[in-house]
Amino acid sequence: MIEDQEHLFEKILEMALKGKLILWAGAGLSMEAGYPSGGQLAELLWQRLSDTEKQDLQIDLLKVSDYYVNHQENGRKELIKTLTEIFHKKPQPSDSHEIINKMAFIKTIITTNYDKLFEEHILDIEVLKTSKDLTRIKANSRKLIKIHGDLNSPKQLVLTESDYSKLYGNGRQDPFWSKVRVELTEKGVIFIGYGFNDLNVRGLFEYLHKKLKRHQQPKYLIAPNLSNPDKAKLESYGIQYLDCNGIDFLTRLYQEWKTTGFMHLGSDEVDTDGLINSLKHEGLSDAISIKSGGGRLFTYNPVPGKAWNLTVTSDQEEFGKRINDWQKGYGADDLFIPKQIINEAILKIGDFVVGNQETIPEFRFFRQGRIHDKVRIVFFESKIELENLNVRSYKYGEAGLKIIVSDQYACFTIVIPKISTSNFTYTGTIKPKEICESVSGLLKWYDAINALGNGEPFKIYSKELPKGYQDANGGSFKNAEGFQSTRLVFQVLKEIEEKFKVRFSEIKEKEIFSEGTLKRLNEFLHLFRENRFKPDYANGLPVRSISDDPEKDVIPLINKANKDGFLIFLSDQNNVSLLNQEIQLGKGQLFIEKPILENMSSKTNEMIIKSGTNNYFVFYEAFGLATFKDHKND
Repeated sequence: MIEDQEHLFEKILEMALKGKLILWAGAGLSMEAGYPSGGQLAELLWQRLSDTEKQDLQIDLLKVSDYYVNHQENGRKELIKTLTEIFHKKPQPSDSHEIINKMAFIKTIITTNYDKLFEEHILDIEVLKTSKDLTRIKANSRKLIKIHGDLNSPKQLVLTESDYSKLYGNGRQDPFWSKVRVELTEKGVIFIGYGFNDLNVRGLFEYLHKKLKRHQQPKYLIAPNLSNPDKAKLESYGIQYLDCNGIDFLTRLYQEWKTTGFMHLGSDEVDTDGLINSLKHEGLSDAISIKSGGGRLFTYNPVPGKAWNLTVTSDQEEFGKRINDWQKGYGADDLFIPKQIINEAILKIGDFVVGNQETIPEFRFFRQGRIHDKVRIVFFESKIELENLNVRSYKYGEAGLKIIVSDQYACFTIVIPKISTSNFTYTGTIKPKEICESVSGLLKWYDAINALGNGEPFKIYSKELPKGYQDANGGSFKNAEGFQSTRLVFQVLKEIEEKFKVRFSEIKEKEIFSEGTLKRLNEFLHLFRENRFKPDYANGLPVRSISDDPEKDVIPLINKANKDGFLIFLSDQNNVSLLNQEIQLGKGQLFIEKPILENMSSKTNEMIIKSGTNNYFVFYEAFGLATFKDHKND
């Protein structure tokens, strides 16, 4: 293509990336599958006439069709029968239709062809032939608009000059043509498979130009070797011309789109659905997870076996050393390569270019490890069992192993520096799943880790894990003590469940370990252990006088409490909201030892009461209310 042609191609590619491109397909596309062009079809029909009938009959599709209908017995029926015989043969493979099937960014195809090549190649495409079809079409589906009908619906076939006159003359009021016009006013059009020397094609272009007028989007005719007069005529219809073979154009457009689309993902310039659907058409992914920002693709989940093709070049030794060490298994962690030591990188899913050194935020190679499903671990002394575990094992350096054990509750990482059947030391970390489904399930994990820390023997039931770990007696866990405080959190939650007949489920880890929740759980811990807890009233307790004269009601009360030792406040009902559960504590008592009065204001009746010994105690009915005698000697 020359420079002006390249500019036109770039404009078409831009519309393709946005999903704003219509393919208008003519008979030339069907010729690749062995079907006739419009001119060839006219000649085939003409050849079936007698010599007398052929005289003075021009070989033109509309004129020959008119002759069949108007001058032969059961003319229209015979014409349809003849067309059915011509198009009934098995089509040859069509590269053009295979490519168009994959071009999910082309969501609307309009054709004047009678054959079923598009329906056979694009299985999920929906066909529109009349206004009645509009009611069943899904909003985001790929659509094939057959404006001349097809042989499955003979009554709707557009064959003769009178058929053309009805179709293009009355289209203004027809909902079917209204749909076509809406599509053409919203998207650009590429015409492929049309010969400009066909008078019927010229009539179609002229009709569209008149109907769309100022509302029309860019239109392009893709065809080779058009003459200058024909180019000028095209221009008068508002159609731009690309001198190119149809299959060559489609192939290049698809390849350019594949190498460009993902590079702009996340911007308004790209139709994301079109990209994902095209991956599916090539069998590359049926569940790809995408997060985009600033046009960058962050996460890919391709189908195993059809995942990655990453080409990276670097002239620094550090790059080669990191890759070699990682391949040999030195370290079980992911491999991170700084972008600064990368000269060039091209990342592909199949043939789709999805990133390079500019758009990929970081180069990190994740270790997948060997996967073992349905593993069972049993601690015989404490009788703890963990079942249906997913285990990933990794080579760790020369002779070690890293194991990641997980289920729906938590993930536990174990590092064993050297493989041995006994006298080895574990190090590791535990991480609850982001959503906690069951307190009991997670607590069982912490109990298992506690058993590890105590050196308790255990057995792993798995056919695939290394033999030395199927009976791991003698191992000990080096840093289990760090888990005790976290375990206590879930222990308190479990005790709350049992006492108050509630169940905590689907709670987020960050909610469990929030400052407010931990404070509340600490209060429950003291209630369970001591039947009371000590609130923090460092700034005192604000109270108000019931009457207008605190000298008569508050101060005598404070003096009497000082003599007795405690001031007691009572409350009728106390309900606590904890992790989406309502905990009913019942009546409450607040004991303040050696109360003193501060900051009394006669104007507002507002006072601060503090404990002279900084001792405050809270009791609840659910854990047993207290009496004065219970605390007189505390």
